[in-house]
Amino acid sequence: MVFLDLILKNYVTISLIAGLFLSLGIQKMDRFNTKFFLLALICLSLLIVSDVVDTYCNSRKELNIIRTNAASLGYVLRPTVILLITKIFLRDRRSSNYLYIPLVISAVLIFTSNFTHLVFWFSDNGSFNRGPLGFLAHFLSGFYALILIFHTIKSSSFISRTEIWVISFIVIICTVATAIETLKGNKFLLSGALAVFVAIYFVYFNVQSFRYDIATEVFNRKSFFEDSSKLLNQTFTIISIDLDGLKYIND
Repeated sequence: MVFLDLILKNYVTISLIAGLFLSLGIQKMDRFNTKFFLLALICLSLLIVSDVVDTYCNSRKELNIIRTNAASLGYVLRPTVILLITKIFLRDRRSSNYLYIPLVISAVLIFTSNFTHLVFWFSDNGSFNRGPLGFLAHFLSGFYALILIFHTIKSSSFISRTEIWVISFIVIICTVATAIETLKGNKFLLSGALAVFVAIYFVYFNVQSFRYDIATEVFNRKSFFEDSSKLLNQTFTIISIDLDGLKYIND
């Protein structure tokens, strides 16, 4: 298979990632979210490269250290992207740093697997073989997806319903892509789904940012009225305080 053909098969995904890099440079976000969205995009870019190199070497039946490392990198990067989005959702909770531990352990197992045969290895003719931990990356990706879903349900009382639907949708498309790649052997589906995953969540975050006042980080007037309209059939009290003329300046 010609290398250029593999690039063209990923043209839409590559264009989407490039557009996200551009948008991230233009759209100002807080340092934490900018860092993790940037890391997710870098991981996606490396995932595309590793998948293309692995597929190209496989088509030529070449077994070398480049293919081995490309395959290993792809296995590690898939759950990494989901972890990074999970960290963004958790809003900088340092208590979630334990989530890095299984990723580090799996990375060690995967990159040494061609010698230990625990996760996968390549035979002399270049054929791919799964070891007893052959689905380690799949299970780890599922684990991070479950963590994301768990915290979504746990936080459902104080996050918007839109965010719940967004997360549910992106988890579903990634699960379907993983299943098709595993069962049917199709290539580049999961990397494309992960790119959509990051893109949708990035767009959602930017849309949400327009609902808040930059100075106070609370609802702006339009969003306040939209949110309070949900309480029209209930009895509630509004307390308005003008702090040091801030309302006058903001108006």
